[in-house]
Order: sequence, then C-alpha cells, then structure tokens
Amino acid sequence: MFYRVDGYDGIAWRFIQHPVVTEYDDYGDAVDQTEDTDQAIMVMVGDDRRFTFGTDEVHIIPDDSFCRECGQIGCGCNAYN
Repeated sequence: MFYRVDGYDGIAWRFIQHPVVTEYDDYGDAVDQTEDTDQAIMVMVGDDRRFTFGTDEVHIIPDDSFCRECGQIGCGCNAYN
C-alpha cells in the first residue's frame, strides 16, 4: 500500500513501521518494548529518509495514482495499475 501525508500534498509515501517505545527500570535496564501504533515511520517514494507522523495524518492512495520513480501523485510516467 501507498499513502499521502497531510502537509505533503503531491508526494506518495511508503509505511516502514511503527516506532518502538522502550520502558526502563530505575537502573536503566530495558524492561519492556511496545509499538506506538499512534505514530507511523514513513519514507517518500524515491527517497530513503525516514519521517515520523501521526497515523491520523496518513491516508491510503490508489496504486495507480502516482509515479513509482519520482513519487509525485498525479505523474503518470511510471504508474502501475
């Protein structure tokens, strides 16, 4: 699946994972790790930098609505059906 993100109109994104939150005890030892499902780590199509957004800012888009090479929504150069 591919996505658009609020505030980044015109760019397609890929979901990577939810961030992991680590809880520590009083001695600094990790005691628990949980996924923060209210956040999403995303990467722009055609890039490799990671950005974190709230899941309420991320919206599914159709697979044929963007270019797989440049990541631009609406560009039909390399769009797949």
